[in-house]
Amino acid sequence: MQKTTVFLNSDFHTKQHTFTEVIYTGQNLYDFCLVNLSDMPNELLILDEITGIWEWGSTYAFVNLTTSDVMFESILSLING
Repeated sequence: MQKTTVFLNSDFHTKQHTFTEVIYTGQNLYDFCLVNLSDMPNELLILDEITGIWEWGSTYAFVNLTTSDVMFESILSLING
């Protein structure tokens, strides 16, 4: 058995983002994403597992989006490709 010691010289900080809450759902949310897509070409739509809110990059929080939304698959495909 070998003993290994690892030293970390780092200052760990939690990143905090201020999101713009988007309350749209369905077709309105899809249209919102379509209009803003060109401004966010490298950002993905990701579920924050702690809050349960879908976040688009570090800019938008889709507070009313759920997987049961009629446009969910279309919105996910539009943003994440």
